[in-house]
Order: sequence, then C-alpha cells, then structure tokens
Amino acid sequence: MEQQERTTPRIIGALVARDAGCALRNPTVLLCAAVAVGFSWLFGATLADELTATPGFAVFLMAFAAILPTLEAGGVVTLFAMSEENAHGTYDVMVRGGASLEAIVAAKVIVGAAGCAVLVPVCLALAGAPRDCLGPAALLTAVGSLPVLVLFCGCGLRAADQMRTNGWAWPLVVAGMLPLLGALGPQWAPLVAASPVGFLASSCVAAATGTPDALGLPLPALAANLVAWLILALLWLRWCMKAWRSARESR
Repeated sequence: MEQQERTTPRIIGALVARDAGCALRNPTVLLCAAVAVGFSWLFGATLADELTATPGFAVFLMAFAAILPTLEAGGVVTLFAMSEENAHGTYDVMVRGGASLEAIVAAKVIVGAAGCAVLVPVCLALAGAPRDCLGPAALLTAVGSLPVLVLFCGCGLRAADQMRTNGWAWPLVVAGMLPLLGALGPQWAPLVAASPVGFLASSCVAAATGTPDALGLPLPALAANLVAWLILALLWLRWCMKAWRSARESR
C-alpha cells in the first residue's frame, strides 16, 4: 500500500545527504565545477592588468564568475539530475515510500544553493576579487541562486527524458547570461532585471567592486528583481509539480 506523502525536516535532511553524495560522485557535476573554476583562474591570471586598467572589464569578469558556476554546476545538480531521475522513475519510488515531491525538490534546491555558495566565492577569488568580499558573496549567492535553481527544478520535472533537457536548459542559460551585458553600460539594466540571476550577479559584483549599481540596477531594484523572480519561479514549480502528479495518476 502506498504511504502518505510526508515533508519533514528529517526526510529533507536524508534527501539532502543523498543528493549531496550523488553530486560529489557525479563526474559531470565535478567537470562543470572545474570548468567554472578553470575559466575564472585563466581570466584572473592572464588579464590582471586589464582588471585594474579597465573598470568595466572587472565588472564583467566578476559577474561572469558569479553566473557561470551557478548555471553550470547548479544546473546539473537541479535540472539535469531531476530530469534523469524522473525519467528513471526514481521519484515514483520515493513518493511510494512516503517522501513528498515538495521534500524531493527542496533537497535539490538546498544542495544546489549550498554548492553555488561554495563555488562562486572560489571563482570570484580566482578572478581577482578581494578576500574580504568572499563571505558576503557566499551569503548573497545562497539567496540569489534560488530563483534559477527553482526554475531548473520545475523544468527537470517537465523534461520527459534527458535528451529533451537541453530544450529547457538553453532558454534559462541565455537569460542567465543577460547580466553580463550590464557591464557595457546602464542602458542594459533592463536586460539585467529580466534575468533570474540579475540579483545574484549584481550583488556579487557590488560586493567585489564596492559599486552597488555596477550593472545598472540600484539596490531597491535588486531587491524587487529577487522577489519577483522568486515568486515567478515558485509559481512555475507549483504548476510543474501539479502536472507531474496528474501524469502520474493517469498512468
């Protein structure tokens, strides 16, 4: 008999431990993290003169060091892992065992946010950010990565199999790269606000450069961007979870 779905801290904790272990053993996750670290180190080591001579380039590189690991490693932990496990029927087994879909998704988001909060400061440091900004950057990343990670989780539930996952990934990756245009001038600020990682990129750049509106968004707009995108992401996730349950009941 199928058990009643439960969402408790103990269940979420067990799922977090499982997902973290899977992520640390997954070569794709490790490779994506290595790519982000490698590019950050390469740019920081070879373009140090440009960082000091061209303030706009420093803004671009700090935004890049915040965005790339979030989209790369965070996307694998959430979007790609969810689509693969969903296609293999893993969540059907978990739900029959008593874990709720909410707990499964929460665990993925927690692991993704924690991983990004560790990886982004490393990338920022390698890119040339001052050490005293790394602690605040970790906290800002843990919060700022939530909208895109929640969107990734919803897309992972909608992807019928891993072959179709890229169809969901590319629009989010393109939207995630929009804040890089903010380094070109304040006229690009609307595109920064249109990105689910607008707050993440802008706040990490502000912590690294000491310029709150370096990507064209003032502090009130940053807060509004985070709240708006988080609400949209949660609504999308709620619809995706409803569709997943409907499809499961029809089988």
